[in-house]
Amino acid sequence: MDERKTKIIAFLREIDKFKFIIREIYRTDDKKETNSDHVWHIAMFLLLFEKDVAERVDILKCFKMILIHDIVEMYAGDTFAFVDADAKKEKEVQEIKAAEKLFGQLPEDLGEEIHNLWKEYEAAETKEARFVKGLDRLQAFNQNIISNGRIWWERNVTFDKAKDYKQEFINSDELLTEVYNDMLEEVKKIFDDKNKQS
Repeated sequence: MDERKTKIIAFLREIDKFKFIIREIYRTDDKKETNSDHVWHIAMFLLLFEKDVAERVDILKCFKMILIHDIVEMYAGDTFAFVDADAKKEKEVQEIKAAEKLFGQLPEDLGEEIHNLWKEYEAAETKEARFVKGLDRLQAFNQNIISNGRIWWERNVTFDKAKDYKQEFINSDELLTEVYNDMLEEVKKIFDDKNKQS
């Protein structure tokens, strides 16, 4: 096998570690979601809504971005969404280091392409990056609905915090906004029911 293929296969073996990164959110079986669960679910969101958004975003680019958006967490770890500013800054530093280490293992052209795509997602300045960040938010919102808000209760997340997280990305697209508003009604009911029990 030539050097390029050898590097690609080695990278594919290395990223097996991604499957074992645990997120701070529950699945319906009461186990915490893995990063690969999360990525697969976001990809399904895009696949199923593709016809509704194909004229507004580059679908292939969005799929690529979904696949790699959290991949650096195999070195940097997952950080709970609702953390303070210092923890967010530390997360950024660790993820930048992880990206350099991870993407540097690929053939130079592939490493540069994927690293640039990851940086584009992080910068959230293109319509695709903002759309994928919105899908990321919808998937997490949906996961909290189907797990009845369990991690919100464990981490004392308020309705307002849950509602407002990544709102700017949801508002970047009319479909995301519509789906989010429908889900928000369900989230409000979950919080209302929890408050009645308290």
